Amino acid sequence: MRAQIITGEILVQGTIDASIQSDCVRCLSKTTQELHLSELVFLYEYTGQDFIDLSPGVRDELLLALPMRLLCSEDCKGLCPHCQKNWNKGDCNCVEKNEEIHPFEKLKF
Repeated sequence: MRAQIITGEILVQGTIDASIQSDCVRCLSKTTQELHLSELVFLYEYTGQDFIDLSPGVRDELLLALPMRLLCSEDCKGLCPHCQKNWNKGDCNCVEKNEEIHPFEKLKF
């Protein structure tokens, strides 16, 4: 990051590299997403202080850069809805795995 005072304001420019660890939304395995944010620009009012807290702006930029759904891989097969076996590690032995499952099936009386 680089900061400079310009006409009573502080201009901060730079890049951010970050690793985000989370669970895959399909198979729930641990996954890491690498983020590279370049050409970030923040503008703050110069108040004479020697310290500027960049964390709110940096946090917002990182959150906006995250994908809507974190996946371990683009071709993740997910979990079996019956036995919860990870289909990325092999098929399960469920008889109903080829049948269409209604999402509210278990709520029937």
